[in-house]
Amino acid sequence: MKVPYVGPVEVAFQDRICFVGALVLGDTVLLGAVPMEDMDLTINPSRQRLEPDPRSPNIPHALVK
Repeated sequence: MKVPYVGPVEVAFQDRICFVGALVLGDTVLLGAVPMEDMDLTINPSRQRLEPDPRSPNIPHALVK
């Protein structure tokens, strides 16, 4: 199936932002792993919430090799 690609798209969560591309598949939004990693977010299953990584609550961080 061919679908439109759009971007850059600014994604914001609390005080964090990132820019990604998106595939248009309808009117439902699915946040993938790349923007979550870019913004350094984690899933808290017990609270059923998306949260900033507690190891870096103020700014996103990344491991570089």
